Amino acid sequence: MTDQTELQARDKVMDITIDVVIRICLLFLVVYLCFFVIRPFLSVIIWGAILAVILYPAQQWLAARFGGRGAPASALIVLLGLAVTLVPASMLGAASVENLIRLDEGLAAGTIKLPPPPEGIADWPLIGTELNAFWLLASNNLQAALAEVKPEATALGKSMLSKSAGVSLAILQFAASIVIAGLFFGPAKSLVATLRAIESRIVAKRNIRFVDLTYNTVRNVAGGVIGVAFLQTFLASIGYLAVDYPFGAALSILVLLLSILNLGPTLPVFLSIAYGWSFLDTLPAIIFTIYMIPVGLLDNFMRPIIVARGLPVPIAVMFIGVVGGALAAGLLGLFIGPVVLAVGYQLFSAWISGGKNADQPDAPAQVES
Repeated sequence: MTDQTELQARDKVMDITIDVVIRICLLFLVVYLCFFVIRPFLSVIIWGAILAVILYPAQQWLAARFGGRGAPASALIVLLGLAVTLVPASMLGAASVENLIRLDEGLAAGTIKLPPPPEGIADWPLIGTELNAFWLLASNNLQAALAEVKPEATALGKSMLSKSAGVSLAILQFAASIVIAGLFFGPAKSLVATLRAIESRIVAKRNIRFVDLTYNTVRNVAGGVIGVAFLQTFLASIGYLAVDYPFGAALSILVLLLSILNLGPTLPVFLSIAYGWSFLDTLPAIIFTIYMIPVGLLDNFMRPIIVARGLPVPIAVMFIGVVGGALAAGLLGLFIGPVVLAVGYQLFSAWISGGKNADQPDAPAQVES
């Protein structure tokens, strides 16, 4: 009798186990199919969520000016964002095409002339002699100089064309993200409530707030990117003005764009330092070099400090999140990296402390006000 009862109990446990396994498999299948469908739009949706977090205070401020109506405020932000994104890009694209046409016509007619190389280029280490010789040949016979580098120029042209197509696609994706952000503004409170409910299910009995931590981290990253970009541009502009650098204004704009896009202004800054030695005296060139090197590297050190400000996460963790995320996924990784490591650090801290004394963000996000 006992054996029969045990067999029945085992069969019941087996039936329950099979039922649970089947349900879990079906759940994972549904999740996978959902992910498969939204995967082409995943980066756009993530960017839309990031922009919604960044622009939500501005949307609330505008909604108050519209008598508490959020729809006109959201529409105005979307229209302004699309105008700021698409209008300059369209103008730049049209100007680039026009300049390329003029360049092609000038090369065909032989009307493009280059000035002779500046004095001192031949004295540059490693590349000075070859660069001076090629520049001299180009100033005397541009067609012959281009013929010497035709394979390299062809490869460079294909690479630039590919990068231009990538930039155009990125601009369109960013414009779509602005629209997605506008759609997030309306149900923002219900979305936050849903995220808090999920958070309570995952970390119930843990004194940590992942929603607030994510919100504050994204806001800090945005402030770090924009703030450091303008700071680098301001400092670089001072350096260029101090030595009356040729095309200093254009280089300052390039520093701003590269810093905002997380490409880093290190290369143009260092190239401007190298070129500065060709027309500056020795002492001013040394001072200019000593001043500009920290300016070119400033973003690598300032961003983690700004991102970690006000968060219960060490600066070292934020530094790894910022740099590692940027190396892994570019500008999007700059936001995702710190968030992932901040959440992981909080989980690890809560696990170590047994959930009793886990840190909380110093300034919880007021996203529901």
